[in-house]
Amino acid sequence: KNDAIFNVFEKLTIDEHTVEGSGIGLALCKTLVNAMDGEIGVDSIPEKGSTFWVSLKTASPAEIQSSEKKASLPGQEIQSGVIDRPCSILYVGDNPVDMSLIETLLDRSENVELLSANRAAMAYAMAIQHQPDLILLDLHLPDTDDLTVLQKFRSMPRTAAIPILIVSAEANSSRQERLLAAGAESYLTKPVDQALLLTQVATILAATTREKLSG
Repeated sequence: KNDAIFNVFEKLTIDEHTVEGSGIGLALCKTLVNAMDGEIGVDSIPEKGSTFWVSLKTASPAEIQSSEKKASLPGQEIQSGVIDRPCSILYVGDNPVDMSLIETLLDRSENVELLSANRAAMAYAMAIQHQPDLILLDLHLPDTDDLTVLQKFRSMPRTAAIPILIVSAEANSSRQERLLAAGAESYLTKPVDQALLLTQVATILAATTREKLSG
């Protein structure tokens, strides 16, 4: 189905390894168009080509003025309303495409500094050194298993209190329960719902801020 091409990481080709691109560009385009209450689509003819189209509604001057006050990308309102101080987030994962997506989403907030590590050993060192406000942990690191990484973070005094949000392609409920029981704050599955990810991040950071202020 043509609409599937607008899903994150989707590539509608026989051999996706022969086609350049990460598979996030059209998903971001759809997010932007939807934010403007519009539609985006594609019409394709096999072996001929494809035509992409965007449809936007016309608006009166009064509607434009009102929309300018309300306009925001998914998750942006909660970010600007909650992340009102400088925060750092450590993304742990070895997939550069996922890293690019996370970077694009978090760039919407000027208050967020994004750090990254593609190995467990590097992640431990960076977490200890930088003391991030949140760790985004992608599973299946090349140098150790996910449960070991989580348990290590929770066992070290300097990282034990840092909230961890897991992002994974695995939707196995028992696995999720095991990781949450081991100390993860939350668990999101791929393909990532961008608005949900931003909401989760903002909620966790807000809770961390309140704990620090009350402490």
